[in-house]
Amino acid sequence: ENPRNWPRKKKWLATIIVSVYTFISPLASSIIAPAVTNMSENLHVTKQIEQSLTVSIFVLAWAICPLFVAPLSEVFGRRIVLNVAIVLMTIFNMACAGRPSAPGCGCAPGCAGAPPLSIGAGTMADLFNDKERNTALALYALGPTVGPVVAPIISGFIAENTTWRCVLWVLTIFNGVIAVLGCIFYRETYAPVLLQWKAARLRKETGN
Repeated sequence: ENPRNWPRKKKWLATIIVSVYTFISPLASSIIAPAVTNMSENLHVTKQIEQSLTVSIFVLAWAICPLFVAPLSEVFGRRIVLNVAIVLMTIFNMACAGRPSAPGCGCAPGCAGAPPLSIGAGTMADLFNDKERNTALALYALGPTVGPVVAPIISGFIAENTTWRCVLWVLTIFNGVIAVLGCIFYRETYAPVLLQWKAARLRKETGN
């Protein structure tokens, strides 16, 4: 039951899920950038600072939220924190696509996108020892590196041919698919929490 003793396929399934979770947040942080001008015109945002906040406030949320969210994973486990975060991010992106205010469009999804960035490396440590961890960490690190690069390419094409709302709807659909798959297939990896669950199960079975 110790995640470091799991079969290799099960370890890599968890690694891929966490890596994709971590990819979505940086992707979302910059995907709206090419559509900011169109969004500002549509929502009548005239101040330059408000237009800038639409993108930058997302990253500001990353600096604040992990202070409160990351410790929760060591109390309640990685799974519930990561899955709640990815589901909330889907909901917030959907809300932004439907009826946003320009700065607020980045704040709420940014808060929800912070946990994978702060917890993901700990998940790799749950699954692999020091000698095995390099490849897993490399895959995990691709998300923050590739996400902000790919996002403007995708959103630039969508915004040019449709509207800024379509950019957010595409993000919401992708986010939602990953959230559903993660909630189904991702398993708890934090050993102390697994031991707590095992102890509770044994107490219930034995009455001792």
